[in-house]
Amino acid sequence: MMKQFLEAGAHFGHRTRKWNPKMAPYIHSERNGIHIIDLRQTVRKLQEACALVYKTTQSGKDIMFVGTKKQSRDVIREKAIAVDSPFVCERWLGGMLTNHETIRQSIKKLINIEEMEEDGTINLRPKKEVLKLRKLRERLKRNLEGIQNMKNLPNLLVVVDVGKESIAVAEARILGIPVIGIVDTNCDPSKTDICIPSNDDAIKASGLILEAIGEAVRRGKAIYAQKVAEEQARIEEERALKKKEQEQRKKLQEEKAYAAEIARKDRETEKKAQQEKLKQENLKKEQKESANDEKKSAKVTSAKEEAPVASEKKETVSADKPVEQKKTNTEEAEKE
Repeated sequence: MMKQFLEAGAHFGHRTRKWNPKMAPYIHSERNGIHIIDLRQTVRKLQEACALVYKTTQSGKDIMFVGTKKQSRDVIREKAIAVDSPFVCERWLGGMLTNHETIRQSIKKLINIEEMEEDGTINLRPKKEVLKLRKLRERLKRNLEGIQNMKNLPNLLVVVDVGKESIAVAEARILGIPVIGIVDTNCDPSKTDICIPSNDDAIKASGLILEAIGEAVRRGKAIYAQKVAEEQARIEEERALKKKEQEQRKKLQEEKAYAAEIARKDRETEKKAQQEKLKQENLKKEQKESANDEKKSAKVTSAKEEAPVASEKKETVSADKPVEQKKTNTEEAEKE
């Protein structure tokens, strides 16, 4: 790594008359009026920065890359896009962190204009307004391209040239956001949480540092993605288990309900059978009583029919008695 930094020119600082005394611990020597940066310190600080980046990203937090210098714009955009992280490489808008809600309003404007372009509704407006909206879109796109999809404030800032990006560093410090800075010999390292001493004008040197940080971001996000996948798998497993338990509970309830229904039907069947039996018994009893009534009725009828016959016989007997009496009297008279 040190050899690569040496080949990239990371060890060249600014002229000695422009140096910042706070950078003294990171300066190796002076040569031809130029400070030479201690690359051992660069490697050590880069390792610390990568460790912090890895720790931050593996917990699912975001990192923002900032570098608006002409030399670093392309490398910032390339490395940030490669690891799907927010970035600012054109112009740092004041309040981008401390007044994030206002910036979100500008992002919403950009999104609305892009949606109008996609569905063609922008063409329904007057030409002058269309030109104005497209111009606004280009300006917003240029300044907000890297943070268009950023939903929350970043948890860590990686800055190329903390001197030029002093506003971004100041806003981060106000909000308590840690700052990793690529710091040249003319800058103040105390404004950063981790200072990586390096030539901030050397594109290759900045590229090497950002590549190492990007790799740490990639590894951290991979770990976080793995954790999320494992957590999702655990949740799915719990859901499946819970669903299985619910199905078993439902099946058991259905079985109980089915058994209760069968028992109810059996009780109803038994009750119907008892009712039918009782009905049959009542019917037999009624039939028996009816038969007895019929017998009694027949006897009564028979008795009623026999009574007139006996009466007639009695009358006949009564009628015959006077004749006989008369005959007897006649015979007695003749005898006298």
